[in-house]
Amino acid sequence: MPQNGMQLIEVVRLVLTGTPLREDVDWRTVVKLAKQHNLMGFVYHASREREDLTPEQHKKLASMYELSVAQQLQQNVAANAIYIALKEAGIRYMPLKGAWFRPLYPSQDLRFSCDIDFYFDISRAKEVYRLLVAQGFEKKREDVHNHVYTRGILTVEPHFAIADGDKEVAYFGDVWARGKSEDGIAFTLGDEDAYLYHLLHTYKHMKQGGAGVRSVIDTWVWNQNKPHMDRAYLEAECQKLGISKFVSALERLSHVWFDGLEADEEMQVLGDYILTGGAYGTAAQKAQMEHVQGGGKKELRRARRKYLLSRLFPTYGSLCLRYPVLKKWAILTPIFWLIRLFATLFTPKRAVIEADLQVAQSIGEETAQTVTRIQQIIG
Repeated sequence: MPQNGMQLIEVVRLVLTGTPLREDVDWRTVVKLAKQHNLMGFVYHASREREDLTPEQHKKLASMYELSVAQQLQQNVAANAIYIALKEAGIRYMPLKGAWFRPLYPSQDLRFSCDIDFYFDISRAKEVYRLLVAQGFEKKREDVHNHVYTRGILTVEPHFAIADGDKEVAYFGDVWARGKSEDGIAFTLGDEDAYLYHLLHTYKHMKQGGAGVRSVIDTWVWNQNKPHMDRAYLEAECQKLGISKFVSALERLSHVWFDGLEADEEMQVLGDYILTGGAYGTAAQKAQMEHVQGGGKKELRRARRKYLLSRLFPTYGSLCLRYPVLKKWAILTPIFWLIRLFATLFTPKRAVIEADLQVAQSIGEETAQTVTRIQQIIG
């Protein structure tokens, strides 16, 4: 595991478990990694009593921490206002992800969320739209399983499907029947199902390029706070979802990082990959995970070619996000491929092509071996 990456993990472990921190911390690099993984709260808490930081460094860390806290507070206020409005309108909703995990952390300022995510009754979509617009949000787009609204630095994602793949959507089935509610409006999932959702969501991100350190922290924190979960049920459901191998690796890594379990080769490789990818992986990692199938020269050439073709000619679903008219006129897909291609070639977006070429070139033999190993580890 990269030395500086391990120092970030040790900073997190100090805050979570009180394990003493080494003396020779490279705070500059730790801060850089923490920003990439949205973990500035941990760095701030770990650094407050440190004498190896100058007053200026303490002041800078405090300023960055206060900025992230201010954004989280804005999110909390906005989320509460949205949920109150949904309740008053009688629209069923279920807060997702961060809302489940944040109360379990030693301090809620340690668990930053990028978005306000909630599941809602799609039959009330027009009302949800009016409700959010009335609160100053602007609808930016419709993704495959959620809508996206923004207001300043805030992003709200109302989900009308609780998962991404058809298999996973079918697994969760009638979410309202699976969920729990005291008033029939505000819902949540039971501990086991909420954990399964987290595992499935993390698996999706890993398959798409990377999941980030916070996903490992969430895994450890949830299990620490929910020791009485039905493990037999979890194992059976993970088997149904096809994520058993991944879940085993993720939970083992959480024990390596935060309980002192000795790291074997698998945990070393997986830990390094997560640490170097940021909160959601890099563009290069995404391309590698999607297109690398083996490390031979032919496979590498094929991977580079497939990646460039996928960037030049995106899938129908991806194209619909940019050109919504295709939802009604799918037959026009080839025309819009050409429109997008010419727009990219003859506008300042030419830089996008240069970036894509760089990503393709990053798919080398050593990288392919690493990615293939990660695919073997997570299944």
